[in-house]
Amino acid sequence: FLFPMSVEEHGSFLRLRLGEQSAVDVYLKGAHVTSWKDCDGVEQLYLSPQSSFEPNTAIRGGIPVIFPQFADQGELPKHGFLRSSSKWRKIDQFADEDSVRITLSHQETPETLSVWNHRFEFLLDVRLFDRGNKLECSAKIKNNNSQDGNDLQMQVCFHTYFSVHSIKTTQIKGLSDIVYVDKVRSGAEDKETRDIISIGEEVDRIYKNVPGDVLLTDSSVEKALAISKHNMEDIVLWNPWVEKAKNMSDLPDDGFHSFVCIETGQIANPVCLAPQASTEVKQVLHAHAHPNKL
Repeated sequence: FLFPMSVEEHGSFLRLRLGEQSAVDVYLKGAHVTSWKDCDGVEQLYLSPQSSFEPNTAIRGGIPVIFPQFADQGELPKHGFLRSSSKWRKIDQFADEDSVRITLSHQETPETLSVWNHRFEFLLDVRLFDRGNKLECSAKIKNNNSQDGNDLQMQVCFHTYFSVHSIKTTQIKGLSDIVYVDKVRSGAEDKETRDIISIGEEVDRIYKNVPGDVLLTDSSVEKALAISKHNMEDIVLWNPWVEKAKNMSDLPDDGFHSFVCIETGQIANPVCLAPQASTEVKQVLHAHAHPNKL
């Protein structure tokens, strides 16, 4: 049995289709995945209904691409400049009976050079496979500075917003005994003691050197989703909760109930790339993972 598969162009975004019900939407602005429906047509990502799609703004939800700076850990705009850039272009697409993929590219521009004086290429592959139940985002980053030029120091992160039926019935596994930086407590370090994490207040943590997969479950809808990462050490766990959500113009006041961010990244130890060197990072999201996978 052959699944229909295609890449459709919809003006501001591309739609990857695999099978009758699975699809992924990728906006050219920010190379931003905004929607992923699994083989049953169930949406796995959260997109704020109040998100801005205007130029030079960041889309609230989906999978923002964070580069070359995480949050405010440097002098660049928060989370760097790729997530709001309109300078991405599609350079390749591929489809067979098992998967559909697009490749987007971003290089330095006069705007990026004015704030970050490096020549680079960032290639983003978005691939939908396993009947639509797996979504892979992989990045190849190259330092295109001349051979006698500067090393490139960078952080990279996939800032994924997962849709949940209710944050109150959401649980996260795979972070036990991991040291984390708690941004809610002014960057204090602590060790996670819980095997199963539930969220009942604001959380903003960078878990360092996470060795394995993370599992997201939502008991109210029997959801189980596995998050795998390759060549990235860290996991960020974020939910703004009541007060922060009220102060976010692009998020409904009660929006925090409907998502949790579990982000894969190289953050605590930034990457240093020599001139002409490159690195690759990847995350794979697996819907319908077995709840006892970990």
